[in-house]
Amino acid sequence: MNLTSIITRDEPVGGLEVSDSRVRAAIYAKATKKSPARAVLAEEAIPQGAIEGGKVKDGQALAKAIRAVLSKLPESIPYFVVSIPPHAAYFKTISFPSSVDASRIDEAIRLSLSFHLPYKPEDVYLDYEILPTGKNEAFVCACPREVIDGYVAALKAAGIKPVAAETHPLSIARATKATGPLLISLPYKDGVSVAAIEGTAVRFSRSLPSDRLSTEQDVAREIERIEGYCKTEFSSALKRSDLESLALKDDIAPLVPAKQRDAKWLCALGALSRGRMPRGTDNIVSLLPVGTEDAYVFQQAVAFGAFVRNISIGISLFFIAAFVGAFAIITSLQARFTQEFAALSVQPTSSEILQEEERAKEFNKLIEATSKIASESTVWSAAIEEIKSKVTSGIVVTSLSLGAPEDRIQITGLAKTRAELTALKKSFESSEALSDVVLPLTNLELRADIPFTITFALKDPSSIYFQ
Repeated sequence: MNLTSIITRDEPVGGLEVSDSRVRAAIYAKATKKSPARAVLAEEAIPQGAIEGGKVKDGQALAKAIRAVLSKLPESIPYFVVSIPPHAAYFKTISFPSSVDASRIDEAIRLSLSFHLPYKPEDVYLDYEILPTGKNEAFVCACPREVIDGYVAALKAAGIKPVAAETHPLSIARATKATGPLLISLPYKDGVSVAAIEGTAVRFSRSLPSDRLSTEQDVAREIERIEGYCKTEFSSALKRSDLESLALKDDIAPLVPAKQRDAKWLCALGALSRGRMPRGTDNIVSLLPVGTEDAYVFQQAVAFGAFVRNISIGISLFFIAAFVGAFAIITSLQARFTQEFAALSVQPTSSEILQEEERAKEFNKLIEATSKIASESTVWSAAIEEIKSKVTSGIVVTSLSLGAPEDRIQITGLAKTRAELTALKKSFESSEALSDVVLPLTNLELRADIPFTITFALKDPSSIYFQ
């Protein structure tokens, strides 16, 4: 039995679409005696100018709109898959020879992107997935860090913990039934985005800003040119499709009431569909700083840490209250016995007096036992706060292992870079409460997203025990 999974239990994950005009949310409501399982949908307008060109310009206004749409849902959940505009995102499908096996895919992708990526690699969040086409293809998605960081900051301000971030075309591809490659157009306040989708991959995406293509005829001509290019480059079977004509997938359609089967909900429903996947099987591209599985595990680790802290505090308070109560009762009884013994000191010893003496001895033993319990009780809260304060930026903690105060403490996690991993070790070594910091040198071939295990001990284990 996995105690951690019981304590941190798998939380429901909703879908959230953010565009330049509205925020739309979708959550899954389980079947009850009164109603079948269904998707609950809600939307809220975003103030003009909060998002421009796919970038967050007013994080506070966006956070306020997100809180407003969450308040319309019947259930409060913190975890969401977030779908954002594709304006600044970069998509590419890379094909590899059959001789390139899975162990070399990552290296091959990064080498290929060094020639094609329109951004500096250090300026983007990048992820990829192997497509199930049998052609040894990888679908790559990247987006500037400043764009994603703007959305993440607004989401956190609204109380949302994102487990994955993707773009609108990806969400639409997941929500709809497509018999082949499609060319779709997504309208925004500042123009139109055109995307070629096939299966769960985006083969091509381009934004057509209204300040450059001011008339409908200009937009139509540009879409025709894009369609011709995609047919030549990707597939001659490509067809143009309106969003309104796309049908929901069979596992989604029964959850949506007929009156709400509108194209405007496709992105939120696609994100919800991903949110309902088991976290351990979600290896779809995500534009968050860490992968989908790692993001969810980190959020659960935070919840588990808070649970351990609260339990430690509760146990400590219980023993303090028990000790104080027992001490008060025993002190009162001792005082009473002392008075009785003083009054009976001039009288011959009787069997009743001997019994009272035995009772006093038993209560003295109770005092000693209570003191021993209190002295052996541990209070980890101060140590945990010290450890948290020493975790530097760029470090994601995935697990914290605690034993007896005299045992070594172990932390595992991911470091963005080798320099940040070194900084973490120095930070722990500078602690006045920690000692004997050991960080084994492993995975030397990795330059980023480096898994690590660091162990250390408490300089004064006795400080953990209740004083």
